[in-house]
This record gives sequence, C-alpha cells and structure tokens, in this order.
Amino acid sequence: MKKLMVIVALFFLLNKFNCFAAEIMNSAIGDPGIGNSAGYVLNRIVVKFDSATLKAVNDKMFQQARTGIPDIDTISQRHKAVAIRRQFPGPKTKKFYRGNIIDLSGWHKIEFAENIDPVAVIEEYKSAPGVIDAQPISIHPIDKTPIEQFYDRQWHLPKMQAPAAWDIQTGNQAIIVAAPDTGVRYFAQDLGGSNASYETPANVDGNMWINWAEKNGTQGIDDDGNGYVDDWIGWDFVAQATTSCDSFEDCAIQDNDPRDAHGHGTHCAGNLGAINNNGEAGSSLTGGWGNGTLEPQGNGVKVMALRIGWSASQGLAGYVEMDYAAEALYYAANKGARIASCSWGSENTGGLGDAIDYFLAHGGLIFKAAGNENKDVSATGDYMCSRDDVVCVAASDQNDCKASFSNYGSWVDMLAPGTNIWSLVHLWYDPAEDYFAAMDGTSMATPLAASVAALIWSVNPSLTANQVKVQLYGSADNIYALSCNAKYNGKLGAGRINAFRAVQIDGDGDGVADYQDNCPHNPNGPNLGSCSATSDNPGIVCSSDADCVIGCSSNGLCIADQRDSDGDGIGDVCDGTPLTTTISPATSTTSVFPTTTTTSALPITTTTVLTTTTITPPMPSAPTNLSATAVSTNQINLAWTDNSTNETGFRIERAASSSGPFSEIATVGANVTAYSNTGLKRNTTYYYRVRAYNVSGNSGYSNTAAAKTFKQ
Repeated sequence: MKKLMVIVALFFLLNKFNCFAAEIMNSAIGDPGIGNSAGYVLNRIVVKFDSATLKAVNDKMFQQARTGIPDIDTISQRHKAVAIRRQFPGPKTKKFYRGNIIDLSGWHKIEFAENIDPVAVIEEYKSAPGVIDAQPISIHPIDKTPIEQFYDRQWHLPKMQAPAAWDIQTGNQAIIVAAPDTGVRYFAQDLGGSNASYETPANVDGNMWINWAEKNGTQGIDDDGNGYVDDWIGWDFVAQATTSCDSFEDCAIQDNDPRDAHGHGTHCAGNLGAINNNGEAGSSLTGGWGNGTLEPQGNGVKVMALRIGWSASQGLAGYVEMDYAAEALYYAANKGARIASCSWGSENTGGLGDAIDYFLAHGGLIFKAAGNENKDVSATGDYMCSRDDVVCVAASDQNDCKASFSNYGSWVDMLAPGTNIWSLVHLWYDPAEDYFAAMDGTSMATPLAASVAALIWSVNPSLTANQVKVQLYGSADNIYALSCNAKYNGKLGAGRINAFRAVQIDGDGDGVADYQDNCPHNPNGPNLGSCSATSDNPGIVCSSDADCVIGCSSNGLCIADQRDSDGDGIGDVCDGTPLTTTISPATSTTSVFPTTTTTSALPITTTTVLTTTTITPPMPSAPTNLSATAVSTNQINLAWTDNSTNETGFRIERAASSSGPFSEIATVGANVTAYSNTGLKRNTTYYYRVRAYNVSGNSGYSNTAAAKTFKQ
C-alpha cells in the first residue's frame, strides 16, 4: 500500500551549529569556497603522496600508518595515526583534462586514534618531503521541506515542457546518471521495478543501475576488478563514527548497500529516474515509458546509487563528507556515468577537486545545487559552483521567478523548478513503505536540470559533454523579462530549463534534428555506401518527398533525395523511378542499388538504380574581424565577418593565453556570425579564434580576439 505523506511545510536550513561537536569542528578559516560548511572531520585527513613515496611504500606499511619516510612518520606518530589507506581503489587510471594529467593514485586517507586539529595537522604534512598536498575533510548539510504527492501536482513537468519532449524521447537505458547523496531507496517500485521491495531488495531492476558483473558474479570476489567487492547496486562510502549518525542509520563501515535512511537522496533520485506510465504516483523526465502497469524492468536512464551522506537529529539534519563525495565521483566515472547530480554544499577538501577533474576527463557533466540562503554567491559561492566546468543550478517557482530561498549570482549557470517538487521519499520511522512527497530547494532543481542533459544525451549518445551543455544553455527559456527577476539580471544563468527545446538538437549541423535524422552523427556528405534506403523520420512511411533518404555512407553520412520525377506524390527513391542526381561534395562517379521497403500504402519492395556525379567544393574562406566583448562576470560575446559562401559552420576555439593552447568550445551553423560564451570565471582574460569548415576541411583562422570578464 502506498501512503501519502503530508507534513507541515517547514524549511530546515541546516547550519553548522546543528552538528555533533564530538565529530566535527567549526572552521574559523574564511574560505569563500566553503559555502554552508558544517565544519571538518576531526579524526581523518587526506594526503597526496608523490610517485617516489608510493614506490617506496607497501600496503603492510600503510596498514601500520608508516611510510618509511622519517619526516612523514614523525608527524603521524605525534598525532597517533593508526592507518593509511588508498582513497581511490581499483586499477590506476590516468586521464588528461584541460592539458593536465589527472592521476588520483597518490591520494590516501590518514586515520587517527584521537581527534586532531585538521587545519593545523595538514600544514605539517604539507611541509614534509614526499607530500604533494594535504587537505582536511569538510562536512556539508542538505536541506528539505516535505509536503504532498501525485502527478497532477508535478507542475514542474509541464512547465519544462516534458510532455512534448516525451513525444521525442523518454530516456535511454545507455545513459547512466550518478546520484551521490544520502543514498537511494533503490527498491522503491517506482525506481526498482515491480519485483523490488523493502523485503526483497535483491530483486531490483527497473531504472536502477545494476552492476551485472557483480550481480551475477561470485560473492566475496571483486568480479569486475574495480576495487569494490560485490558492488552490484552501487556503493555506500560512509564510514563515519556512529555517534554522529541517527540510530537507524548505517555509519559503521563502507559496504555494498547504498540505501537511504534520510530521504533526501531518494527524492533527488526519483526526479532523475522514476518510471513513467507504470501506474505509480510519480513521473520523471527521463523515466522511460511503461505499458500502464508495474513491470520488473524500466526503459529510462539508469540511476546509480552512491551513498555519501547520512541522517542526524532524527532526520531533521543530513550531511555529506567531501572525501566520500570525491570517492563517489571516481567510482561513477569508472563505471560509465555520464552525469553526476550533486545536491549538497561543497569545499575543495578531501581530494574533491582532483576527483571532479577525473570525472570530467571521462567526458561527463556535473550538476551542482546553488544553495538555499537567498544570497548573491558571485563572490562567496561554494567550491563546485565557482568552477566554470560545473553546471550550477538555481531554483525557480511556478511563475518562473527566482525561488524565495534560492541563491543567485554570476556563477549560476541554469535555473530549474525548485518549489513544491514532488518525488519519492524514504521515511525512517516506516521503512517498509514507499512514500511520496514534495520538497523545496535547489537540491530539487539540480536533478531536474541534470535530467534535461540526460534527455539530450538520450537523443544522441555520441554528443560530447560540451555539446550537451551548449544545447542545454541554448534551449533555456528567457526569464529575465519578468519583473520578479529584474534585479537578478545575469545572475540566474542561461534561463529556465526547457526539455522540449533541448531535445531538438542538431548535433551534426545538417539541418535535421537528431531525433529525426537517420544518420545523426555527421552532416550529409560523400562516399555512398551499401545500406538500405529508409525514412529520415523513424516510423514514418516512405511515401512522400520529405521522408525519403537513399541511405548512409560508410562513415555514417545521410544521403537524401526528395525529387518526384513522375509526379505521383511519392519520392523517386521510394517508388522505383530511375533518377540521376548530382551530390556535392564527393570524389568520384558511383552507381549504387539501394533497396527501399514501404510499409503501408505501397506494401512492395522496389530497387532503384541511382547514378551520382560527384563534385568537390572548395575550402571555405576564413572569417575576419573577430571581436570579443565582456558583458558580465561570466559571459563574453563574440562576433565575426562571414567571408564564405559554402561553409557547413564555424568552429570556435578558446585559450587562457594568446599563445595557446587553444581548444574547441563550440560549433555553430552556416551563416552564423555571433556566439555567447557563458559560465566563465570572473575577472579573467580569455582568448578566442574562429574558423569555417565544410566537408573539404577547415578554413584558416580568424584573427585572435581577447576580453576580460567583469570583476563584479
């Protein structure tokens, strides 16, 4: 039986004085990246050793809190260290990100028998030879406000045009979205499918991510070799002292059961992947589409359960640790997550910064809640939101106004619904039942924004993270004209998310939206291959000019022809009329015999002989007069002169210095002569150059232009 949870709407903004003094300390350091920090862990820090130290030390020495390096061991003995362990287990993997090698193998946790002053102790370790960095581990709160249930109360879905988007895409099982939070009630039937329940959690499937190598493997064995044993449904990273956790929580050791005892993580996960059209109470943008009844499997995006937080004060407080967050991002990257949705405060402690780089280096996107203090975070936002490579999400209300509690500022990238957002929830005092409730917060807005990115990737999984982000920003609805948002101009990001506009991406720039494109990976081009003719709109009968394509080339290019030589209303390639066509560009004369099968009005199979005479176009001319103009603390506008008549589009490159290295940040279509680069760092100079391209290659570069974002 499903139960309605109605609770008086109280907004619990969890501050640092709600915490247990025995386990954390209130930081006196004025770090603008702390955000709403609850202090530091007192019995652990993280240290990054250099490669020489790692080669000299073995696991047995680490278990005894020794390294063999006198300076390090003296510090450890003085503060009664009891163990040193590798923070990021599994195979050592190096990735490149923004020109740097990302190697997490040096990060280790040092545990102490007694409480220490972590701020002072890390300075001692930093001064020791063999240590690259040392960081404390900060703790950050989460926020919640329960209210009520049912789809007709999910106002945010029609507001973001989800029903129209569902006609195009409902979610792709190949897309994995990580949910690092207080855990997930993964056995809730609206997430885990009809066979899942509190009593039978091992029967989970639905829209939950399952590590099948471990699920079907040998118990007690690390079957997939990632350093985590039996992690069939994600991982529980929390190993905090039980005195800081509620009695109903699991805070003793890390294990393979990332279930939620607080409720916050489940609510966020429900907004990422609750199964649609299955007769249950809730829906999500990327939840797939059922047959109207509960079923064991789901066909939406997969939600990865990662527990990094816990419940305190009988569920009224909740906290996450930055070392656990870092480890979760590392785990998610290695297991193929494209997106991480992070609804908690952050600080660059516990190895978090390097772990973010590692996740992004794997081609992922990270979404981060802007916070609920109703303040301008342009200068004081938390660490993750201050990064220009993390999507910072503020909250809006039903009128598209900034939510009364939501933070705002130049670091905000997107706006998403965040008031009275209905989703799944877990109640610690009645754990056997699946509950549904509404909450307020940027915590709720964040998974909604993340789900739009997941839907874009569902349409075209071959897109890069940057392409997805550009489409997400470019498809947002402008909310700055509303009087309620007048004083927040430029401080609510690109606008409020719009799912329907977002899924109409044309990733290859051929003028056909990817969801309609038979060959969405590249624009129309040369080299006809041997593949069957088909409709450019999947499911649309090839019975009119607009629907007909001849086929795909060997490199995935779409070759279309819409002529109707005999005037019968059916394209020549559909009804068998021989034709000769000139396709530009290409390299030689080729004869092909595509086979077209019609499926309704003309239930016949025909063969058409097509003769192509190919022409190679010239290279496009280089653009000129590139200018760069800063318009805010996080946006620079570009403009240039288009000197070409045959370009497919323009490639835009950016660098941190005039000498480079330059990297491509976006592409725009033909005849476009402007671009807005958003999400930049304040008071920073950026350098740009542009070149045109078509299938024959790239033009020369434009002049280099530079601009410096506003300081404030």
